[in-house]
Amino acid sequence: MYGIGGEGPRAAKMVKSLCGHAHNLAKGGGCGVLATEVAGEEPLRRGIPHWKVLSCEEDLWCIKRLGDDYSDGALGDWTKSPPGASVFVDPREF
Repeated sequence: MYGIGGEGPRAAKMVKSLCGHAHNLAKGGGCGVLATEVAGEEPLRRGIPHWKVLSCEEDLWCIKRLGDDYSDGALGDWTKSPPGASVFVDPREF
């Protein structure tokens, strides 16, 4: 699932319903895996079904800079920045 977003007191509940609907569609189409990625601080995370056996906080991800220059230059050392409230995963990388 790509681009999940929402706000308000019932947003997590809505995301949970969305995940259930997506699961049913995927299962009916023969899909074996349904995945999404959200930041650890994302409030919508509460609405996304999670099985500890399938993921963990120590998961290693390949991250690339969204810019032309891979030096520290004007963009600074992005590996030392504090974690953000959201995560962007480019589906074209998979």
